[in-house]
Amino acid sequence: MSEKINLYQQIEKIEFIKDALKKKLNIYFGNRVIDYLMHYPKSINYKNYIVRPITIKDLGKQITIDIQVVNIKFGFIKLPSTILCTNKHEQKIKIIYFNISRKFVSERFKKGQFLRITGNLRIFKNEFQILHPISILDFENLKDFCQFEPIYNLKKTNIRQRQFFKLIKSTITKVEFLPMNEWINKKFLEKYEWENFNISLKSIHEPKTHDILDLEKFRKRLAFDEILSNLLVISLIKRKEHLHLKSSSINNCFLSKKIINDLDFELTGDQMLAYKQVSKDLRSNNSMFRLLQGDVGSGKTIISLLAVVDTLNNGFQGAIMVPSEILARQHFDYFSNLLKNYDFKIRLLTGKISVNDKKQMYKDIKNNKVNLIIGTHALFNKELDFYNLGIIVIDEQHKFGVNQRVNLLNKSENSNVLIMSATPIPRSLTFVIYGEVDISIIREKPKNRKKISTSIIGTNKIKDLTNGLKRLLRKNQKIFWVLPEIGMEQESPSKSSVLKRYDYLAQEFGNKVAFIHGKMKNNEINCIVEKFRNENIMILVSTTLIEVGIDIPGATTIVIEEANKFGLAQLHQLRGRVGRNNLNSNCILFHNNQMSENGRKRLEIMRMSDDGFYIAEKDLEMRGGGDIFGTKQTGLPSWKFFNPYRDINLIEDVKENLRNFYENKKECENIMSIFFDKGKLSNYFSG
Repeated sequence: MSEKINLYQQIEKIEFIKDALKKKLNIYFGNRVIDYLMHYPKSINYKNYIVRPITIKDLGKQITIDIQVVNIKFGFIKLPSTILCTNKHEQKIKIIYFNISRKFVSERFKKGQFLRITGNLRIFKNEFQILHPISILDFENLKDFCQFEPIYNLKKTNIRQRQFFKLIKSTITKVEFLPMNEWINKKFLEKYEWENFNISLKSIHEPKTHDILDLEKFRKRLAFDEILSNLLVISLIKRKEHLHLKSSSINNCFLSKKIINDLDFELTGDQMLAYKQVSKDLRSNNSMFRLLQGDVGSGKTIISLLAVVDTLNNGFQGAIMVPSEILARQHFDYFSNLLKNYDFKIRLLTGKISVNDKKQMYKDIKNNKVNLIIGTHALFNKELDFYNLGIIVIDEQHKFGVNQRVNLLNKSENSNVLIMSATPIPRSLTFVIYGEVDISIIREKPKNRKKISTSIIGTNKIKDLTNGLKRLLRKNQKIFWVLPEIGMEQESPSKSSVLKRYDYLAQEFGNKVAFIHGKMKNNEINCIVEKFRNENIMILVSTTLIEVGIDIPGATTIVIEEANKFGLAQLHQLRGRVGRNNLNSNCILFHNNQMSENGRKRLEIMRMSDDGFYIAEKDLEMRGGGDIFGTKQTGLPSWKFFNPYRDINLIEDVKENLRNFYENKKECENIMSIFFDKGKLSNYFSG
């Protein structure tokens, strides 16, 4: 009897999956069957199965044909291996392999064997050929043939397309879908003509045509489920928190007012309004749950500091969670500097702290010997307990998933929560990400900030650009140079990458240049960033690692190479790395002259405007009904099915569906368990 599995089964307990694949699935998708089944295809490969005679019209196209092996000729030195075949119309077709082992050919092909092959048809010396077929099936395995084969985005997973496709296919034949009552209101099922969850999940992996949009109805149904699940989790967290009043309000706001008076700059009107809104939340009996949304460089961090000091001054502890070690260290320096005259114990917690130091820090936090902890994902650690946590600040929260945020919020039911984001998000999308949340917006930039001059240039101006940078260095001004890829030591001369650009700039500027990228160790990155901050190096070449929150006031110019490859929100974030002082600053959008119309429009929008809210709206408008998979560079969270640019219309329906849904505890659990690890959310099911 074949092995039967269920959707929530742990991958490690499934016999038909090899151990090496289990490990990869666990890392990149999750530890349950449903986690990899919810990987939506990015496109569909049409295998174009032909039973008629092949003709000249088929040349250059991918086709699938049935053939019989007639003869095999093994390659020698630089000659290819050739497998002579015929189809049932007695046409000759040669399968050609270059640089392939004799063993592979002899094991894969036998004289007289019947095969179904897929590949691109070409002609050479009046003979039909298929070079390196992409698929070969023995006739006894024709049940595995799919004319419309889903193609998945498996970049960075180290899982082969064919391997993943076979896994999905095997899983669907073995999985026992769980009996689930419908959680979507009948009215919406009829409105959109949707199938149930089980059928929709199965159908995205079994396309009936080569058009990915034909899976749209199933994706939209699953997107509705995903939004609903996300909102249920957020709502349950907040409902549980609001069942309890805070043990005491933050009534003493004297310290924040003193710090405002002592600042060497004046808060903008928007900052003052945000400060008053946050202070009012802290003084109320209910826990604060507020989103502080501000454009890059608008001064959100000082507002979080003011909220934190009042909380600490009233006897509570604080935690600040940021997405990168560079940003954690920067926040630590900022808070330590502004609060150096006060008796607060501030500690930095990152992944690279030694085990012994970490244990001691955990002990000090639990015993109230630490007032404020600033850290990265290390704050999620289940061994970290607080004595009396009063405020959680989550900076650039879109970099964290809901599961991660729950882990931190779980450390104190009644904590105040301040979420900060430099990515302007339309109000309708804010609801999907945060649920019902109070919002403070900072639009004004600090008064001493000068406008960043943005220009667009092509690669033919590289010499002029280099000469311009030399003039900046003579003025002791620092430069960021950002590229989309790390690159390799030996690669195409036309390819732009961090390593290639570093080599070029090092020839021009010597040891004034250094580079960083995400594959380097954290201590290496931190060391180079500090050298850049302290003017030991003057040009920092990087991937988008420097996108979020890096504050180097002495940097006045950022060059973004292959700028047309970046999304608008990401370009705006990157531009925000400069213009953080009273000097004239520049953003140079450097492109390779091979731009699409949309790419050109994006760069023009960047050149014309520095208003992040306007740019976010233009981004939404441009993407509109466009690229289904184009959400990666928007600064919004990654979703499995929900697409912010296509599914806006679902949000009001999800809100309506959510009303009176909490009473149906079983279905609440069902839908949340699909998208979230039940173990991590278990504390909230009883809330």
